[in-house]
Amino acid sequence: MTSIKMLCVALIVLLAGAGLSVSISEALLELTEIADLEDEVADDLEKSLTTINRFFCGGVSFGDSLVGVSFTFLTGDEKPLTRDGLKDTSRDLASRSVAIPFLRGLSKAYSFNMIIDLFFLPYSLQNVLISASNTELIRLFANEEWVGAIVVVKKANLTVSDDKIVQRFIDYYIDRLDIVVDKEPLQHSANIIEYIDSNHSSLEIDHKKMWRVWLYGSAVNLNLKENVVASEMIHKLPENAGDVFSAKAFDDNEFLLAGDIFLIFGEEEKAFNYWAYGMQVNPLNKTLEERFEKYDNKD
Repeated sequence: MTSIKMLCVALIVLLAGAGLSVSISEALLELTEIADLEDEVADDLEKSLTTINRFFCGGVSFGDSLVGVSFTFLTGDEKPLTRDGLKDTSRDLASRSVAIPFLRGLSKAYSFNMIIDLFFLPYSLQNVLISASNTELIRLFANEEWVGAIVVVKKANLTVSDDKIVQRFIDYYIDRLDIVVDKEPLQHSANIIEYIDSNHSSLEIDHKKMWRVWLYGSAVNLNLKENVVASEMIHKLPENAGDVFSAKAFDDNEFLLAGDIFLIFGEEEKAFNYWAYGMQVNPLNKTLEERFEKYDNKD
Protein backbone atom coordinates (compact mmCIF):
# COMPACT_ATOMS: atom_id res chain seq x y z
CA MET A 1 0.00 0.00 0.00
CA THR A 2 1.37 3.43 -0.88
CA SER A 3 1.85 6.08 1.79
CA ILE A 4 -1.05 8.07 0.32
CA LYS A 5 -3.39 5.11 0.55
CA MET A 6 -2.20 4.30 4.04
CA LEU A 7 -2.95 7.85 5.16
CA CYS A 8 -6.36 7.82 3.48
CA VAL A 9 -7.36 4.64 5.27
CA ALA A 10 -5.95 5.87 8.59
CA LEU A 11 -7.87 9.14 8.40
CA ILE A 12 -11.07 7.41 7.38
CA VAL A 13 -10.86 5.04 10.33
CA LEU A 14 -10.06 7.95 12.64
CA LEU A 15 -13.03 9.96 11.39
CA ALA A 16 -15.38 7.03 11.38
CA GLY A 17 -14.65 5.96 14.94
CA ALA A 18 -13.62 2.74 16.60
CA GLY A 19 -14.84 -0.43 14.94
CA LEU A 20 -16.17 1.20 11.77
CA SER A 21 -13.33 -0.08 9.61
CA VAL A 22 -14.84 -3.60 9.80
CA SER A 23 -18.16 -2.22 8.56
CA ILE A 24 -16.34 -0.45 5.73
CA SER A 25 -14.81 -3.76 4.65
CA GLU A 26 -18.16 -5.53 4.91
CA ALA A 27 -19.91 -2.85 2.87
CA LEU A 28 -17.31 -3.08 0.12
CA LEU A 29 -17.52 -6.88 0.04
CA GLU A 30 -21.31 -6.68 -0.24
CA LEU A 31 -21.12 -4.17 -3.09
CA THR A 32 -18.56 -6.16 -5.05
CA GLU A 33 -20.53 -9.36 -4.52
CA ILE A 34 -23.74 -7.92 -5.98
CA ALA A 35 -21.65 -6.82 -8.96
CA ASP A 36 -20.11 -10.32 -9.30
CA LEU A 37 -16.58 -8.99 -8.77
CA GLU A 38 -13.67 -10.68 -7.04
CA ASP A 39 -12.91 -9.98 -3.35
CA GLU A 40 -9.58 -8.48 -4.40
CA VAL A 41 -11.48 -5.62 -6.00
CA ALA A 42 -13.04 -4.84 -2.60
CA ASP A 43 -9.55 -4.75 -1.07
CA ASP A 44 -8.32 -2.34 -3.74
CA LEU A 45 -11.41 -0.16 -3.32
CA GLU A 46 -10.78 0.13 0.41
CA LYS A 47 -7.27 1.40 -0.27
CA SER A 48 -8.65 4.02 -2.66
CA LEU A 49 -11.29 5.49 -0.34
CA THR A 50 -11.81 9.17 0.19
CA THR A 51 -14.73 10.98 1.85
CA ILE A 52 -17.26 13.55 0.64
CA ASN A 53 -19.36 14.79 3.52
CA ARG A 54 -20.81 11.60 5.06
CA PHE A 55 -20.11 9.39 2.03
CA PHE A 56 -17.19 7.03 1.47
CA CYS A 57 -16.13 6.99 -2.19
CA GLY A 58 -13.66 4.71 -3.94
CA GLY A 59 -12.64 3.87 -7.47
CA VAL A 60 -10.21 1.42 -9.06
CA SER A 61 -9.18 0.06 -12.42
CA PHE A 62 -9.29 -3.64 -13.24
CA GLY A 63 -8.74 -5.10 -16.69
CA ASP A 64 -10.44 -2.90 -19.26
CA SER A 65 -13.00 -1.63 -16.73
CA LEU A 66 -13.35 0.93 -13.97
CA VAL A 67 -15.30 0.43 -10.74
CA GLY A 68 -16.76 3.20 -8.58
CA VAL A 69 -18.48 2.85 -5.22
CA SER A 70 -20.11 5.16 -2.72
CA PHE A 71 -21.83 4.36 0.55
CA THR A 72 -22.83 5.90 3.86
CA PHE A 73 -23.81 4.55 7.25
CA LEU A 74 -27.23 5.32 8.66
CA THR A 75 -27.90 6.89 12.04
CA GLY A 76 -31.33 5.29 12.41
CA ASP A 77 -33.07 8.66 12.52
CA GLU A 78 -33.45 9.12 8.76
CA LYS A 79 -36.94 9.58 7.30
CA PRO A 80 -37.94 7.48 4.26
CA LEU A 81 -37.46 10.42 1.91
CA THR A 82 -34.03 11.06 3.43
CA ARG A 83 -33.03 7.45 2.80
CA ASP A 84 -34.21 7.74 -0.81
CA GLY A 85 -32.07 10.86 -1.15
CA LEU A 86 -29.05 9.06 0.30
CA LYS A 87 -29.53 6.26 -2.24
CA ASP A 88 -29.65 8.77 -5.10
CA THR A 89 -26.53 10.53 -3.82
CA SER A 90 -24.71 7.21 -3.43
CA ARG A 91 -25.52 6.31 -7.03
CA ASP A 92 -24.40 9.71 -8.32
CA LEU A 93 -21.13 9.64 -6.36
CA ALA A 94 -20.41 6.05 -7.40
CA SER A 95 -20.88 7.11 -11.02
CA ARG A 96 -18.32 9.86 -10.49
CA SER A 97 -15.96 7.69 -8.45
CA VAL A 98 -15.04 5.62 -11.52
CA ALA A 99 -12.81 8.62 -12.33
CA ILE A 100 -10.73 8.27 -9.14
CA PRO A 101 -7.88 6.36 -10.87
CA PHE A 102 -7.63 9.19 -13.42
CA LEU A 103 -7.66 11.83 -10.68
CA ARG A 104 -5.00 10.02 -8.67
CA GLY A 105 -2.87 9.93 -11.79
CA LEU A 106 -3.42 13.63 -12.26
CA SER A 107 -2.39 14.42 -8.69
CA LYS A 108 0.72 12.26 -9.17
CA ALA A 109 1.58 14.14 -12.35
CA TYR A 110 1.51 17.39 -10.35
CA SER A 111 3.59 15.82 -7.55
CA PHE A 112 0.92 16.42 -4.92
CA ASN A 113 2.00 15.24 -1.51
CA MET A 114 -0.29 12.95 0.47
CA ILE A 115 -1.95 15.83 2.33
CA ILE A 116 -2.93 17.69 -0.84
CA ASP A 117 -4.24 14.46 -2.34
CA LEU A 118 -6.74 14.12 0.50
CA PHE A 119 -8.16 17.57 -0.30
CA PHE A 120 -7.87 17.31 -4.08
CA LEU A 121 -9.86 14.10 -4.56
CA PRO A 122 -13.10 15.25 -2.87
CA TYR A 123 -12.94 18.62 -4.63
CA SER A 124 -12.23 17.21 -8.08
CA LEU A 125 -14.82 14.43 -7.79
CA GLN A 126 -17.49 17.09 -7.30
CA ASN A 127 -16.20 19.52 -9.94
CA VAL A 128 -14.59 17.61 -12.80
CA LEU A 129 -16.69 16.84 -15.89
CA ILE A 130 -17.26 13.07 -16.16
CA SER A 131 -19.32 11.30 -18.81
CA ALA A 132 -19.79 7.65 -19.84
CA SER A 133 -21.18 6.74 -23.25
CA ASN A 134 -22.32 3.42 -21.82
CA THR A 135 -22.51 1.95 -18.32
CA GLU A 136 -21.90 -1.77 -17.84
CA LEU A 137 -23.53 -2.06 -14.42
CA ILE A 138 -25.25 -0.03 -11.69
CA ARG A 139 -26.31 -1.73 -8.47
CA LEU A 140 -27.86 -0.19 -5.37
CA PHE A 141 -27.80 -1.68 -1.87
CA ALA A 142 -29.71 -0.68 1.25
CA ASN A 143 -30.42 -2.15 4.66
CA GLU A 144 -30.99 -0.76 8.14
CA GLU A 145 -27.28 0.04 8.63
CA TRP A 146 -26.09 1.55 5.38
CA VAL A 147 -26.90 2.42 1.77
CA GLY A 148 -24.56 2.33 -1.17
CA ALA A 149 -24.04 1.88 -4.90
CA ILE A 150 -21.51 0.36 -7.27
CA VAL A 151 -20.95 1.30 -10.91
CA VAL A 152 -18.84 -0.43 -13.58
CA VAL A 153 -17.88 1.16 -16.91
CA LYS A 154 -15.46 0.27 -19.66
CA LYS A 155 -12.41 2.51 -19.76
CA ALA A 156 -13.00 3.19 -23.44
CA ASN A 157 -16.47 4.55 -22.66
CA LEU A 158 -15.39 7.07 -20.01
CA THR A 159 -14.46 10.67 -20.72
CA VAL A 160 -12.97 12.91 -18.04
CA SER A 161 -12.42 16.57 -18.85
CA ASP A 162 -9.96 18.04 -16.37
CA ASP A 163 -10.38 21.61 -17.78
CA LYS A 164 -7.64 23.01 -15.56
CA ILE A 165 -9.11 21.22 -12.53
CA VAL A 166 -5.77 21.44 -10.68
CA GLN A 167 -5.58 25.21 -11.10
CA ARG A 168 -9.23 25.57 -10.13
CA PHE A 169 -8.63 23.46 -7.02
CA ILE A 170 -5.64 25.59 -6.00
CA ASP A 171 -7.66 28.79 -6.55
CA TYR A 172 -10.50 27.36 -4.46
CA TYR A 173 -8.08 26.42 -1.70
CA ILE A 174 -6.41 29.85 -1.68
CA ASP A 175 -9.79 31.60 -1.52
CA ARG A 176 -10.62 29.55 1.59
CA LEU A 177 -7.25 29.82 3.33
CA ASP A 178 -8.66 31.75 6.28
CA ILE A 179 -11.12 28.92 6.94
CA VAL A 180 -8.72 26.07 6.19
CA VAL A 181 -5.90 27.20 8.48
CA ASP A 182 -8.41 27.59 11.28
CA LYS A 183 -9.95 24.13 10.85
CA GLU A 184 -7.16 21.87 9.58
CA PRO A 185 -4.05 20.69 11.44
CA LEU A 186 -1.35 23.33 11.08
CA GLN A 187 1.15 20.93 9.52
CA HIS A 188 -1.38 20.00 6.83
CA SER A 189 -1.84 23.67 5.96
CA ALA A 190 1.93 24.25 6.02
CA ASN A 191 2.52 21.38 3.59
CA ILE A 192 -0.07 22.63 1.12
CA ILE A 193 1.12 26.23 1.35
CA GLU A 194 4.72 25.08 0.78
CA TYR A 195 3.62 23.20 -2.33
CA ILE A 196 1.75 26.23 -3.70
CA ASP A 197 4.70 28.52 -2.93
CA SER A 198 7.13 26.21 -4.72
CA ASN A 199 4.93 25.72 -7.78
CA HIS A 200 3.06 29.01 -8.17
CA SER A 201 4.81 29.88 -11.45
CA SER A 202 3.90 26.61 -13.17
CA LEU A 203 0.39 26.81 -11.71
CA GLU A 204 0.09 30.37 -13.08
CA ILE A 205 -1.05 31.86 -9.77
CA ASP A 206 -1.03 35.65 -9.82
CA HIS A 207 0.63 37.79 -7.14
CA LYS A 208 -2.67 38.93 -5.68
CA LYS A 209 -3.49 35.35 -4.69
CA MET A 210 0.08 34.58 -3.65
CA TRP A 211 0.02 37.47 -1.19
CA ARG A 212 -2.69 35.58 0.70
CA VAL A 213 -0.69 32.36 0.51
CA TRP A 214 2.40 34.07 1.94
CA LEU A 215 0.39 35.84 4.63
CA TYR A 216 -1.27 32.68 5.94
CA GLY A 217 1.88 30.68 5.33
CA SER A 218 3.78 33.05 7.58
CA ALA A 219 1.11 32.81 10.29
CA VAL A 220 1.00 29.00 10.13
CA ASN A 221 4.78 28.68 10.28
CA LEU A 222 4.98 31.07 13.22
CA ASN A 223 2.59 28.81 15.10
CA LEU A 224 4.78 25.84 14.16
CA LYS A 225 7.80 27.81 15.45
CA GLU A 226 9.32 27.80 11.96
CA ASN A 227 10.33 31.45 12.31
CA VAL A 228 12.80 31.50 9.42
CA VAL A 229 10.16 30.27 6.96
CA ALA A 230 7.60 32.61 8.48
CA SER A 231 9.93 35.58 8.01
CA GLU A 232 10.71 34.63 4.41
CA MET A 233 7.02 34.45 3.56
CA ILE A 234 5.88 37.66 5.21
CA HIS A 235 8.72 39.55 3.54
CA LYS A 236 7.39 38.50 0.15
CA LEU A 237 4.51 40.92 0.69
CA PRO A 238 4.84 44.37 -0.92
CA GLU A 239 6.84 46.97 0.97
CA ASN A 240 3.93 49.34 0.57
CA ALA A 241 0.61 47.99 1.85
CA GLY A 242 -1.07 50.39 -0.57
CA ASP A 243 -0.29 47.93 -3.38
CA VAL A 244 -2.26 45.23 -1.55
CA PHE A 245 -5.06 47.71 -0.83
CA SER A 246 -5.28 48.81 -4.48
CA ALA A 247 -5.47 45.18 -5.60
CA LYS A 248 -8.22 44.47 -3.03
CA ALA A 249 -6.24 41.40 -2.03
CA PHE A 250 -6.81 41.55 1.76
CA ASP A 251 -9.78 42.20 3.98
CA ASP A 252 -9.40 44.25 7.15
CA ASN A 253 -8.50 41.27 9.34
CA GLU A 254 -5.83 40.16 6.90
CA PHE A 255 -4.24 43.61 7.01
CA LEU A 256 -4.38 43.28 10.80
CA LEU A 257 -2.70 39.87 10.66
CA ALA A 258 0.03 41.12 8.32
CA GLY A 259 0.76 44.08 10.58
CA ASP A 260 0.91 41.87 13.66
CA ILE A 261 3.38 39.53 11.98
CA PHE A 262 5.61 42.40 10.85
CA LEU A 263 5.57 43.67 14.43
CA ILE A 264 6.71 40.24 15.68
CA PHE A 265 9.72 40.60 13.41
CA GLY A 266 10.45 44.08 14.76
CA GLU A 267 9.22 46.06 11.76
CA GLU A 268 6.95 48.53 13.48
CA GLU A 269 6.77 51.02 10.62
CA LYS A 270 5.69 48.38 8.13
CA ALA A 271 3.23 46.98 10.67
CA PHE A 272 1.65 50.41 11.08
CA ASN A 273 1.45 50.76 7.30
CA TYR A 274 -0.57 47.54 6.99
CA TRP A 275 -2.82 48.38 9.95
CA ALA A 276 -3.53 51.82 8.50
CA TYR A 277 -4.73 50.35 5.22
CA GLY A 278 -6.80 47.85 7.16
CA MET A 279 -8.52 50.80 8.80
CA GLN A 280 -9.34 52.13 5.35
CA VAL A 281 -10.99 48.83 4.47
CA ASN A 282 -13.03 48.81 7.67
CA PRO A 283 -12.84 51.85 9.97
CA LEU A 284 -15.09 50.02 12.46
CA ASN A 285 -12.58 47.24 13.17
CA LYS A 286 -11.96 47.81 16.87
CA THR A 287 -8.75 45.79 17.02
CA LEU A 288 -7.26 47.75 14.14
CA GLU A 289 -8.35 50.95 15.82
CA GLU A 290 -6.47 49.93 18.97
CA ARG A 291 -3.34 49.13 16.97
CA PHE A 292 -3.64 52.36 15.02
CA GLU A 293 -3.99 54.49 18.15
CA LYS A 294 -1.16 52.72 19.94
CA TYR A 295 1.41 53.09 17.18
CA ASP A 296 0.29 56.31 15.44
CA ASN A 297 2.83 59.10 15.94
CA LYS A 298 4.78 56.92 18.35
CA ASP A 299 8.29 58.22 18.96
